[in-house]
Amino acid sequence: MGSLSELFQGLKEARKVGYPRFKSKRHKQTYTTFNINNNIKIDFEKKRIKLPKIKTWIRFKDNRSFAESIKHVSVSKTKSGKYYVSIFIEEELEVTPLKEVHCDAIAAFDMSASEFLVGEGKVFSNPRFYRSSEASLRKLHRQVSRKKKGSQNRGKARLRLARVYEKIANQKRDWIHKTTLQLANTFDAVILEDLSIEGMQQFHSGLSKSVTLDFSWDQFKTSLNYKLEWRGKHYQEVDRFFPSSKLGSVCGYKHENLTLKEREWTCSECRTHHHRDKNASANIKKEGIRFLEERGITVIS
Repeated sequence: MGSLSELFQGLKEARKVGYPRFKSKRHKQTYTTFNINNNIKIDFEKKRIKLPKIKTWIRFKDNRSFAESIKHVSVSKTKSGKYYVSIFIEEELEVTPLKEVHCDAIAAFDMSASEFLVGEGKVFSNPRFYRSSEASLRKLHRQVSRKKKGSQNRGKARLRLARVYEKIANQKRDWIHKTTLQLANTFDAVILEDLSIEGMQQFHSGLSKSVTLDFSWDQFKTSLNYKLEWRGKHYQEVDRFFPSSKLGSVCGYKHENLTLKEREWTCSECRTHHHRDKNASANIKKEGIRFLEERGITVIS
């Protein structure tokens, strides 16, 4: 049902989606069980969990303890053969959103295809974990293709390949959480643009692989949004059609003929020399502040 709902939602939003697939032992396997009459138990001291319909306790490695009641638990097996338990709890958060934000505590970034985030005084470069592992992946893909289908050796080769992909995913997730945590702790409001990944791939064909496999913008924005919300801070997006790159951030003059190849340019109106991405971030900040004020948030200069 999840695949079908994803298909219909994607068609509704005019996104490019694939057809639903039947379950396979080669795909990620998951199941969810609900906590009924306290039938899910966790022993944090001995690092073990008791699940319904499983007679023995199951030991686990990493965890953080909590006192809240368990709603349900999802168990998943990755393609690399590892098992993970996700525990869903319900916790009441009493957070009062900030009503006033100082201008200096607002960060705005242009989401760049060549970097990742570019601000007026800060650049977050993407480590490109996929690109750095590409040679290993090519080698492992060749090993899989040379093995006989259905053989144990092919299964072992697929497992080695899956472990590398899992490592890349874990590296990206770790970097995203650390970077968004730094932003959420440092600033009271963060402004980004509502970027079209499909558009980035169209205009930056040479960077298409990096945009698709290395950047994970949606995951980054989701992680940043909830971290700011938990702290009573603010996340704001600027419309993707806002001409942040073409507007001069000093005088506001719009340079209609500015091309993607022009990384630096001089404003024909006020003669200010601009760096393309830093100029865009300055315009994104101005537009984002306008949206924040429309939401009833006072921005102090």
